[in-house]
Amino acid sequence: MKKVLILTVSSGDGYNKSARAIVNGIAQRYPSVNFRIVDVFKGNKQMDFLISEEKTMAQKLAHKIERMRYAKSKRTNDEETLRDNVSKYTDAIVDYVKNNIHTYEPDTIICTHIFPAIVLSDLKANGFEPVAKAKKVYVECNYVVSPYTRLCKNMDYYIVPTDDMAKEYKKFGIKDTDKIKAFGIPIISKIENITLKEDARELIKIDKDSHVILLSSGDSNEYGFFNLAKAINAKYPDSMLICVCNKNTKLKDKLNVYVRKNNIKNMTVYGHTNNMAIIMSASDVVLGKTGGVEVAEAIAKQIPYISVLKLKGQDLDNMKYLKQKGAILNGKNKNKVLNALSSIIDDTKAKAKIKKQMEKLYKYNATDELVKFLYKTK
Repeated sequence: MKKVLILTVSSGDGYNKSARAIVNGIAQRYPSVNFRIVDVFKGNKQMDFLISEEKTMAQKLAHKIERMRYAKSKRTNDEETLRDNVSKYTDAIVDYVKNNIHTYEPDTIICTHIFPAIVLSDLKANGFEPVAKAKKVYVECNYVVSPYTRLCKNMDYYIVPTDDMAKEYKKFGIKDTDKIKAFGIPIISKIENITLKEDARELIKIDKDSHVILLSSGDSNEYGFFNLAKAINAKYPDSMLICVCNKNTKLKDKLNVYVRKNNIKNMTVYGHTNNMAIIMSASDVVLGKTGGVEVAEAIAKQIPYISVLKLKGQDLDNMKYLKQKGAILNGKNKNKVLNALSSIIDDTKAKAKIKKQMEKLYKYNATDELVKFLYKTK
């Protein structure tokens, strides 16, 4: 019986969403295949603390240090320096990864994050037989190549979001172009199955004639998003504002208090939700932090996207690439977000232009293409 092990990291929910999308795709097309999703940070107390919902000062400092390492890594091609920058994470998870491979004995291992992919690449180089025997696949969930890709040369296949990235991979030491497949970022199939806007709005009890703005915060600082939500509500009192706070419970609580206290009827607040496909289908514009998977979902739905507030790390890199392609607008502060929103709402030509550029980047059925490919190859 075939077994698939999917290694992910909860540093952002996008990596987990892609992992779940792949699992759903396998289950639909090949129901006899067994699968297991493992969050590799869960096997180390220090790493698990970094991704917990507590948001302590120690966490914030650790994330700041990681962003500094990432920025430093972008400025070098030296593999020894890159390894120094990433070893804190890869060393912490290697035993947990090996234990899961030993106990599960997969014939295919898929990584939706670069850290476990580096570990797999190293294990293969060091002759770890269970890894050498398995098919190893790295799925890139961002629109710009990670500098750490140089440490990940021993995978069997690399699944990338765009044709541009497929070309870029050669510069990062992945010379065999047959290993690089530009299938797109795996997203859950129901995202791509476009629900009619009217039907979606009926499902979440929104007036079918409303103009709907979706503000997705990720796990960002609640202060900036809270003020942005208030500003959008004040400028567009006739629009419906949907705020999806994901795991940011402080932001969710703060917004709910604001809504109740001011008796606001045109703002709906969600925490973590499994209805994102329906919410996106109901929306006219999405505002968020340019996480790769979230943008891929908006592109699949052909809904204009605005990156909001101060971005860091790969979110910033994603924004720069997507803006250069004309597929999104950028609002690096509250006023610029409101200006960008005005251009989407008031200028139908600008909206059509963004949709056209989104369509050029769209890879239809990315998840299914990946799943079919896995079981066509030996």
